[in-house]
Amino acid sequence: MTNDNSGGSSNGLLYFLVGALCVAVAVGGFFMFGGGTGSSVAQAPAGATATPAPASTKNVTIEKTTIETPKVIERR
Repeated sequence: MTNDNSGGSSNGLLYFLVGALCVAVAVGGFFMFGGGTGSSVAQAPAGATATPAPASTKNVTIEKTTIETPKVIERR
């Protein structure tokens, strides 16, 4: 007995491509979020010196703006 698929279409290639895309996204996310490295902290070169923090910092305030609701115009 043979499997004759002449009456329908085969979606095997589509399933393969979607599966490969899912695997590629999962592997990319794994490496992007630090899963492939032993340490998430970068090490400074041996000859580098640490720079001191600035003496004072400035606070920045973002002003709130109110948004008025649009007025409804009634038509008669």
